[in-house]
Amino acid sequence: MAISFAETNLVCLSAFGETVTYTPASGTAASISGIVDRSTDSEQELGSPYLRLFIAVADLAATPALGDGVTIGAVNYVVVKVSLDSGGGAWLLLKVSA
Repeated sequence: MAISFAETNLVCLSAFGETVTYTPASGTAASISGIVDRSTDSEQELGSPYLRLFIAVADLAATPALGDGVTIGAVNYVVVKVSLDSGGGAWLLLKVSA
């Protein structure tokens, strides 16, 4: 029995996700699961202000948008790019907040 792309996203989030706080520019903060990814050369550089985060859009009250905030551990980030996938997930490019 094949599983859908959406189901695969949820399995991956369950297995590899960590709790992050997502704060929309206009709305209430929510604790959700996300997969942190530092796979590009520029993201792996020591002190890089960027990272990518994979989330399930259904975990949010609204579609993620530029300028939303994300807290991972004690570090605050701002969403600078959103890439939605067909399975209900989203890759967010994050930059450390100034």
